[in-house]
Amino acid sequence: MNTDRFLVVRTKDLSHFLISKEPPECISYEPTNSFFLGLGIENSTAPVEQDVKSIAECVSRTVLPRSNVSVKVTSSNAMACVASQIAKEFKRQASQVRHDGIFMFYYAGAVVQISEDRYSLVSSDFDSGDHSTFITAETLVSWLKDIQSEAKEVLMIFSCQFADKIASAFYKNLLQSINISAIALPVANAQTTILSPLKCSTCNYFLCQAINTNFASSGIFQLKRIYDKTVTCCGAFSELIVTYDPVLKCLNRQICEPTLAATRKPQYISRILEGDEVDGGRVPGNLSFLAKHFTRGATGPSNASFLHHYVDVWLQSAENLETGPLAVLRHVNALSEEVISAVVCVLMSSLASIQVAFEPASAGSTNLVIIAFMRVSATVTSVCPEANVGAEHFKLSCQCYSEVLSACGLDTKSVRGLCDKVCQETNI
Repeated sequence: MNTDRFLVVRTKDLSHFLISKEPPECISYEPTNSFFLGLGIENSTAPVEQDVKSIAECVSRTVLPRSNVSVKVTSSNAMACVASQIAKEFKRQASQVRHDGIFMFYYAGAVVQISEDRYSLVSSDFDSGDHSTFITAETLVSWLKDIQSEAKEVLMIFSCQFADKIASAFYKNLLQSINISAIALPVANAQTTILSPLKCSTCNYFLCQAINTNFASSGIFQLKRIYDKTVTCCGAFSELIVTYDPVLKCLNRQICEPTLAATRKPQYISRILEGDEVDGGRVPGNLSFLAKHFTRGATGPSNASFLHHYVDVWLQSAENLETGPLAVLRHVNALSEEVISAVVCVLMSSLASIQVAFEPASAGSTNLVIIAFMRVSATVTSVCPEANVGAEHFKLSCQCYSEVLSACGLDTKSVRGLCDKVCQETNI
């Protein structure tokens, strides 16, 4: 296989890849002669239905006529997602594509390894002992050949584990016969905690945004720019994710040792820690709802208020105005309100993971949660000053923070109690 034809980007600290043949700058095509098939097979680790429907909506709004878009998800009709029906629908959609059209196939769901270098999409009737239920890259290629595809370009998008392996197999089979661009989106379980802000998985959201913002006009698909922005955003966002494995008792990445004798803290946080009263001007107005719940003069793990020094070191790298992941997202105009909410959630989730890894006894302290949220707010607003981080963000991020503690067998009662109080007081 000629690897010079590949463009491969590993998303930092994730085990998955974004992989594609060096995509063309743009593809000219006839929308009415182009078709899309989105396939979602529900599983326990990915927001399949939301992903398939969001990409289908995006495509029908920008790329193709809505009548040319087909979606099949197990949650709506499991029988439509058995291997034989998938083959039928795939061929039906692909066979309608004319020589000046494109065929787009999107898959979200599970994948299983069936041999050393073969992987299969998991249909609703998948049976490891029945080869007729296997849907490998070779299978998809054979379906295209069966209908003698006329497509000017085939775009395959995989949002699943082993997506890079499937994409690679496509190049082996189609490189000489059909123009194809295969994009493998990285899927990380840590990202499923932020579905509320984005309403779909992180990488799927960024792909949709890239299509929306880089779609020049009907009949011109700016594939290279869409691909590049998706890669950039997914890579930057993945750098914000830190997870803790309660079984292995370790983080998924190494946090650098602090190089400063004292880590920086926003002045209003320092005042709270020193016991100053919180009144006019002491904290940003949108955080005063939280500062009043800080308990001064109390001692013990349940009232701890000091974040582990590794947290500050990690947040300082996240808020670097030149090379930090938030700066990268801002540079490519990706910090929408939804993304800012997702960033706050994942920063709180990651912060909880770091705290649990080094000081689990204090992780459930309400004081610590208050300081953590203020610190996260300071990080986000340092890069995006117009971000209005407030009570709604606190509610969402408390849910993420609690999920980390719960997964590690730690008590979340105090955190949930604080969240309930804030919600009642702010009417959210």
